[in-house]
Amino acid sequence: MNWQSARVRETFMQYFMRHPRLPHAFVPSSSIIPKNDPSLAFVNAGMNQFKNTIMGYGRPNHPRVVNSQKCLRINDLNLVGTDSYHHTFFEMLGNWSFSNYYKEEACSMAWDLLTNVYGLDPQRLYITYFSGGESIPADRETKEIWEDLGVSSSRILPFGKDNFWSMSRMGPCGPSTEIHYDHRGTYNDPSKVNQDFGSVVEIWNLVFMQYNRTEKGTLERLPLAHVVDTGAGLERLTAVMNGKISNYDTDLFSPIFHTIQRATGIPAYTGSFQSELDLSYRILADHIRATTVALSDGILPQTNIKIRRLIHRSLSLIETYFLPKVESETDITDFLSDVVDSVSTTISHAYPEIEKMKDETAEILENEVHRYITSRKNKSTNHDLIPPMLSVDFPALARIKTAEIEAVKTSGIIDAQTAFKWYDAYGVTDEATNELSISLNLRFDREGFQTEMDRVKKVFREEIAQQMMSSVESVFIRKIESLLSLYNPHISGGVFETKLEAKEDSIQIEWVFDHDGDPVEEVSPEDTSYWVVLNRTMFFPGNASIVADVGTIELENDRHVSIKDVKQLPSGWILHLITDIPEIGVRRKAEIVGFMIDQERRIGRGLSYNVMYHLKHWLKLNFGVVRFNEEFVSWDHIKLEVTILNGELSQTYLRKCEEHIRKHRLPVVLGKKVWKQNGVYQLQFTTGEKANASLNFGKEVLTVVTDLKELMTASEQNYATTRNNIKEHVDHLHDCIHNNEMSLPHEVYLKAEKIINEAERLIEKNEVLFETARIANELREISQLGPLFVVERFESDVEFTSLVKVTRVVGRKPNLIVVQSPDGYVQARCSIPEEMASEEFSAEKWMKYLVDELGRGIYQAPKGQDPKLVVNLKRVRVPNLTEKVTKGLEAVRNFVTKTKLVETRETFSLTKQTNE
Repeated sequence: MNWQSARVRETFMQYFMRHPRLPHAFVPSSSIIPKNDPSLAFVNAGMNQFKNTIMGYGRPNHPRVVNSQKCLRINDLNLVGTDSYHHTFFEMLGNWSFSNYYKEEACSMAWDLLTNVYGLDPQRLYITYFSGGESIPADRETKEIWEDLGVSSSRILPFGKDNFWSMSRMGPCGPSTEIHYDHRGTYNDPSKVNQDFGSVVEIWNLVFMQYNRTEKGTLERLPLAHVVDTGAGLERLTAVMNGKISNYDTDLFSPIFHTIQRATGIPAYTGSFQSELDLSYRILADHIRATTVALSDGILPQTNIKIRRLIHRSLSLIETYFLPKVESETDITDFLSDVVDSVSTTISHAYPEIEKMKDETAEILENEVHRYITSRKNKSTNHDLIPPMLSVDFPALARIKTAEIEAVKTSGIIDAQTAFKWYDAYGVTDEATNELSISLNLRFDREGFQTEMDRVKKVFREEIAQQMMSSVESVFIRKIESLLSLYNPHISGGVFETKLEAKEDSIQIEWVFDHDGDPVEEVSPEDTSYWVVLNRTMFFPGNASIVADVGTIELENDRHVSIKDVKQLPSGWILHLITDIPEIGVRRKAEIVGFMIDQERRIGRGLSYNVMYHLKHWLKLNFGVVRFNEEFVSWDHIKLEVTILNGELSQTYLRKCEEHIRKHRLPVVLGKKVWKQNGVYQLQFTTGEKANASLNFGKEVLTVVTDLKELMTASEQNYATTRNNIKEHVDHLHDCIHNNEMSLPHEVYLKAEKIINEAERLIEKNEVLFETARIANELREISQLGPLFVVERFESDVEFTSLVKVTRVVGRKPNLIVVQSPDGYVQARCSIPEEMASEEFSAEKWMKYLVDELGRGIYQAPKGQDPKLVVNLKRVRVPNLTEKVTKGLEAVRNFVTKTKLVETRETFSLTKQTNE
């Protein structure tokens, strides 16, 4: 047999597309970047793009579908190259049925395609089916279907969890039946099926989706009656069709091997699984395939550590086995470019984006080569104990301190606490720690580590679950979609129309739903808001990327209801959120007389949309490789998260961007710029009339900034006279930069924020001096009255670094000074002359009486000083502060009296005992 992979793929597609009884619609592969699914790092199965349909969030566009899906899995990275069939990137050929055909048809078509079209010998095929588990009975129906198709009972094998498929911990799942091919021949030996035995491989998996696994791990029935989801790995099937045991001996890999050999001049690939060079060939070809597909789909290594890991593994192999004497970045980049070209040659006819993005892929790899070589040259020598490949596989290991590595080597064990610390502080995974323990011949408490990880993952799963199918909104959507599944919005109405012309059918309210997604016939004024579906609408629906129309609909008898939000369900139905319900209520099938849409909002959205277009164009023009992540277009602003491969999105660049957009007669002002990390920026631009208002507002704020600068300069001569004026200007600027109604230009915001910070530091510095002088003067006057002991309380909203300057004026009198703030904070200082200190009477003991009444607080002597002579109470917040300080000072005075140091309480200064 001699089948090219393209022929294998196309034969599969054509079989289902041209099936005489059950023709399938072809759907292109989705990107490997999951869409709105935080449970996945990459698309890892053919069904990912159909998940919402399977979950009941939208009606299927076609009842039967066929495609070849790009998939990426990195969890088996250590197996890649060591066997004949594990890959990071692979193609999954698949056919689907959404409540259409089921088990009998799925098995029959699979058997027909394999044996009659591909011509595989039935005596080389084994079938597996679900034997039962988790309170789900064995799938005997499927077993009987295979028997009816002529498969011998001895070749139909039961398995448990191996034949219950799910894409992840949560989501759609169900029993499956698998078809395995025996490369060894036609003799009947089923013992190697499902045993990871290279000569007996699974080539097709037919999954009968029936359940959804919830975040709690329980199974619930899917909304659709039955779903068929099948997947046949192209790499494995191509190997089978060419009589090859190894996937690497097919045209999906051989052109890549030839390119590597031709570019390097090293010995050719021989297919040996004992040769270290051949292993490196396989790993490099696999990783470059995966990297090429990932970068072509828009992933940047700087924001995806898993893809960067693949690239760095590849570069390590290149410098070790393929270009060991080359130091030039250009030579390595040119070599990678050649290999990417060969990858494109093998699969771009099926995925044209790979050829289209080839130049950007080369630029990204050039950037990664530079980063890799630079980091290698600058690499510290603290981890010479770690094998080089291990460092490449797990870069986080390089972050572990040398002393920590030496400590575990000395102890002979990596305990759970150490492993989790490495995970938490350095990002060292369980797999990395395990590989390190093997490399260093250490014991690893993996079980203890896993216990702690399970606790952390439980929190993470709960967060993910809130974003997925268990959310209130998802349940709401599923309820409505389930009810409307019998209707087609494009036939019975419910679709957006830019213009509504006269038709025979009137415009009316088709459906009314409450906020739980339950249908109702009529609503009254007591009901605050409801969702309605119209048979035709002019209201544009919004989503996570664009704001919706709002306005009013007019009903018969001069009644009006407000439309506050509009959104479109996955199936196409458009929901309108109605409020301001008239006194006589609103009923289903009520006729609509007219639409009144907020035109200012609609026009503003159009302007914002154009601003977004020109912004993206400008970024692409000036920075080359950019990726646009989240975006939102509103009527008065836009938001965009962008990742830039090279360069910095400085204020100067953004000013030029504004000028570029304004040339198109589009008012725009940068309102906010946030740099996250790794070249990721979050931008917000004010648009339309609000942009013009923002510019005027910015001019007003700049005037205040200028005035404040002048006041701060004047304060250097006399702070007291400018004090109140500076505070007023700072408060005014605070109000301006936090104004929710008016957006400031970003440059003005930065200037205002800077001057506020400078002014607040000036105020803080001078307020401390001001308050220190005030309290010191009052204490000096009190001390001059002649008390033997000075015990005083003052109020101030200043946080003093130290009270030593305050208490210095008391001289050599025992003193305990308390400063409390209006917001409940207190700090204190106690000092005693050395000649009066003793074991019985000390500063430490004296302060303890105050702190005991406060109920909290840390007090200790300043560094290097004797706690008998001086202690400070650190600033602390205390509830019911005034009352507790009063009691505390009373206890302080009683302590002195009890020690017989004085005979009467009149010896104290008590002039400031507020609220006693």
